[in-house]
Amino acid sequence: MSTANSRILVIRAGRLGDTLWATAVIEPLRAHFGKGVEIDFVVMANMAPLLVDDPRIHRVFGLRRRGLPSFWSPTKRAILAAARQQPYRLVLDLETGTDFRELLRRLPAQQKVSARPRPAGARHHVVDDVRELLREVLPEDCLALAEPSIRVADAPLPPRLCQSHGYLVLHPGNSHIARGKANLRAWPLRHWQSLAQSLMVRHPELRLVLIGERAERPYLATLIEAVPDAIDLCGATSLPELMAVIRHARLLISTDTGPSHLAAALGTPLIAVFGPSDPNMTGPWDSGVADIRILRRGLPCSPCVHRSDYGACSHRRCMEELEPERVLGEALEILASGWAASA
Repeated sequence: MSTANSRILVIRAGRLGDTLWATAVIEPLRAHFGKGVEIDFVVMANMAPLLVDDPRIHRVFGLRRRGLPSFWSPTKRAILAAARQQPYRLVLDLETGTDFRELLRRLPAQQKVSARPRPAGARHHVVDDVRELLREVLPEDCLALAEPSIRVADAPLPPRLCQSHGYLVLHPGNSHIARGKANLRAWPLRHWQSLAQSLMVRHPELRLVLIGERAERPYLATLIEAVPDAIDLCGATSLPELMAVIRHARLLISTDTGPSHLAAALGTPLIAVFGPSDPNMTGPWDSGVADIRILRRGLPCSPCVHRSDYGACSHRRCMEELEPERVLGEALEILASGWAASA
């Protein structure tokens, strides 16, 4: 079906992983409506660099505060103005909350489809939720194309990495640390220190790079001090620069974090350490472009993030007992395989 003048609006104003998963709608929409379809996205302003240079996307609306009504939100008013000038053929609302109900009610569009809250006990991946939403508006043969993907120009690497012949990236923090929330998803810093030091001994030709948000620096201070030869980029990269750092890495090792989803989409080999969260629901999406390895302790109480007792855990055994030697073994195997990140 070729409808070059069709305009579609996609709403998903979340964090890095949420925004990446929302890109799963792009290729199915292009397959059905034609490559000339104009796809606009509504995302959080700090996530806009992920999409703004993607040639498949017509316009990106970046929100600074998602919960404001249109009267108080310049971005929502701009969306309404654009829709009044040329109404959307389709609006895909991937949100399950109430922050966009007023905007949806006022948006001129031929068709509006909103995501539904997950059924209790559901264990499928978020990308499968996106496919279910698309199933309401697209034929079945388009749904197989629904996979997260990004198309962005490569930003310059930091000068210290340009001089390196190869490097590994460690992301010991996570968004919960940056936002001052319970630190249940973190792998112990002593494990990160042991892993980093072992990697430097086994692969002295490779540099170690530490990434994270600026707000994570106090938490990571002891690790940064323990591995002084590592390149510390915590809080020092923009989102385009972070994508470039991950794209050209030999390997990324992280927990359940946004950068792990970036690595999966960019084709960078990845080891992700999971404990309380469920990789079947929110893990890196494996589309076959990267060597992705999810490591878990496999305790009966894990995953617990969607249970009522999450947050009351006093032992964190799912992370504490996942030994650095196991992660090191997987890392050495990936490095020996010669798997290279996609260009």
